[in-house]
Amino acid sequence: MRFSGITALTVLAMVFASSCQKTEENGKLINFVDPFIGTGGHGHTFPGAALPFGMVQLSPDNNHEGWDWCSGYHYSWDTIAGFSHTHISGTGVPDLMDIRILPVDLPQSEKETFTALPANRQYALFTHADEKVMPGYYSVMLKNGIHAELTATKRTGMQRYTFTQGMVPAVILDLGSLVSWDRVKGSAVKKEGSDVLSGYRFSAGWANNQKVFFRMQSSLPLADIWLIGPDGTLSPFSGEAISDSNQPALKILVTFRPEGNKPLLIKTGISSVSTEGAGNNLDTENPGWDFDGIRRAAEIAWEEALGSIRITSSDTSILRTFYTALYHAFIQPNVYSDVTGEYRTANDEIKKDDKNEMYYTFSLWDTFRGWHPLMTIIAPDKVRAFVKAMMAHYHDFGVLPKWSLWGNETWCMIAYHSVPVLVDAWKKGLIDTSLQEEFYKAMRQVAMGEGPKRNLEGLDLYIQYGYLPADGNPDRQSKEDFDESVSKTLEC
Repeated sequence: MRFSGITALTVLAMVFASSCQKTEENGKLINFVDPFIGTGGHGHTFPGAALPFGMVQLSPDNNHEGWDWCSGYHYSWDTIAGFSHTHISGTGVPDLMDIRILPVDLPQSEKETFTALPANRQYALFTHADEKVMPGYYSVMLKNGIHAELTATKRTGMQRYTFTQGMVPAVILDLGSLVSWDRVKGSAVKKEGSDVLSGYRFSAGWANNQKVFFRMQSSLPLADIWLIGPDGTLSPFSGEAISDSNQPALKILVTFRPEGNKPLLIKTGISSVSTEGAGNNLDTENPGWDFDGIRRAAEIAWEEALGSIRITSSDTSILRTFYTALYHAFIQPNVYSDVTGEYRTANDEIKKDDKNEMYYTFSLWDTFRGWHPLMTIIAPDKVRAFVKAMMAHYHDFGVLPKWSLWGNETWCMIAYHSVPVLVDAWKKGLIDTSLQEEFYKAMRQVAMGEGPKRNLEGLDLYIQYGYLPADGNPDRQSKEDFDESVSKTLEC
């Protein structure tokens, strides 16, 4: 569904009426997107490569932490610790940043005597003048002379690193990258053949039981591989390594056999299910080595998404602001199921849906008022998929989503904003008639405290008293039931 000029949406027409004097003829809509918008201040967005609602968000992480680094990147910083494959956009809590890769400046002359990788070589300096970003593409010329480029498919990330003469192609694979209260519960790396590394990173943070499996393939053959210790010392890698929650997470230095001046390409599939699932995603979505072809496909996907609303203006700043905001609106939720339809539930079980893709990252407290109604107009088919995913979460976990993230319920914010989202979709004909009774049952059980997880946030006390008492109930052990009692009473 498309809208054109002042016939788009009444509100948009009112907002842009003064600027819609003539048609802007500057070509593709992606040219009006600036992914750097939101990476400064308190915007908490990231500049890297992703597809609309994709599983992968391949983007740079600064080697810094703080509230303004919820997305891993802040425009005020000048260092990069690596490029990781998962990110959240615009949230007030940090998490994800899984499977981080950093190209390393390793001169050929040092290779034979290399025994340690000091901390100051485990990040890279850069300037914003050397960055280039577009929807589905990110590049930066690092100060160590390495040119890094990123692009993505829905479930895979692809990197292209061009090293200077005399450098050994090398990267750090970091499974221990941490943000906020995140902690690694387990990590693993295994060498498979001459060009593949696979493994996983399990962590507990905002998403309390996040499991990310990966399969990483390189265009150049693997050469020497070392384990990097907490102090930077290098030790031999035997071909497989595993760490648990009582050990430091794995970080390895990987070198590759150069082939003339060819760049190093790395493509990585990820999955919540298994390394086999990650491999299936990689083989299906990115079977070759055509970096530029993957980038062009990403641009086409973004051009189609941005074309869901068309505005006209002679002022390019208005177009840039509008289409960058629309770009950010298509970052989340994220597809969560593999190409096979398998996904890991909030109960840590593996399920398969051959007909519908599973989605997570529903920031409902933030999005139920504006974003969800907008999507019913400009992306109704996606809304059909989203509401089915919300119901799958209900069947898997016993509640409709509150703030779901990577197969987890974070329980962030109060109330149940799934209900107005589902009702809005229902009223607009986006819930199949055959499913309406099932949807109604789920909404009613949540509202009346009758579902598998009963009386969350003191709902039974609200039903009993007509309000939630701030002084609590001596028979209740959970103080959280009575926190924010006025707000919860108003939300009920």
